[in-house]
Amino acid sequence: MIALDVTQGSPEWVEARLKIPTASQFGRIITPAKLGYSSAANGYMAELLAEWVTGFPVEKGSTQAMDRGTGMEEEARAWYEMQNDCEVTLAGFLLSADKRCGGSPDGFVGEDGGVDFKCPLIHTHIGYLIAPGTLSDHYRAQMQGYLYITGRAWWDIVSYHPTLPKVQERIECDADFQAALEKHIGRFLAELEQGRQKLIEMGVKPAPSFLRQTDPAAWEEAAASVQSSAEVVRGMYDPRPATEGEIGRLKILRTKVDGLSVDEQMSLADTIRSGDGHAVALWTQKLERLVRASA
Repeated sequence: MIALDVTQGSPEWVEARLKIPTASQFGRIITPAKLGYSSAANGYMAELLAEWVTGFPVEKGSTQAMDRGTGMEEEARAWYEMQNDCEVTLAGFLLSADKRCGGSPDGFVGEDGGVDFKCPLIHTHIGYLIAPGTLSDHYRAQMQGYLYITGRAWWDIVSYHPTLPKVQERIECDADFQAALEKHIGRFLAELEQGRQKLIEMGVKPAPSFLRQTDPAAWEEAAASVQSSAEVVRGMYDPRPATEGEIGRLKILRTKVDGLSVDEQMSLADTIRSGDGHAVALWTQKLERLVRASA
């Protein structure tokens, strides 16, 4: 996981999440109930390709519920900290180790958990109150996405209304969900890359970044910082060869993992032969998870 110190909603934050799948949209990649590949994935992929072409986020607009949630998040966080006798550490934007997906959780709790706050309209909150479990069901893909990116054990989801009882539910890391998410995100990313290549073959070129177009001075300032979001994202889609150390690490991990399908074994062998840095990082992350799970 790579934690970017950016303020949610800032130009740097927009830059960091541009063109990559994010946890809040993982429900468009995986079907939470049956853990299948979602029919909504192609529409989401088209949006990310549009961001790649234009350099700007696809505008979805602001709703009354979204504005309410942003305004009440601090109040909800204070309630949660008092209720659970804990401190929430704010998070900016989190990238997976391979930098190909990310998320913007509301905060970390201790060393093992995290929390996200929803401040919906009153009728939605009442629905969560009278039907326990529906809150976590509604946001399961997003919360499992945070667990996927961070490697943490649990994530709390809170529905907050200032004058009604609050709803707090905990989502534990689900091995089956994580395995399905790993599989479907891998497919999504592969098809996303194929989409970019098709556009390039048609003569379509990606635009300069959002930050460079909107605030050149901020871009230069960000590029000067080694851990800045601009620097990380600027190299995200640039091809790079894997180092000998990265390939060596992947080869060692391959000897420690059993149960890969024939297709997976062939894909892993192709990745090692190609030496593609991003593909090597993706496989390394996957095999490390499998090794931890079998320990």
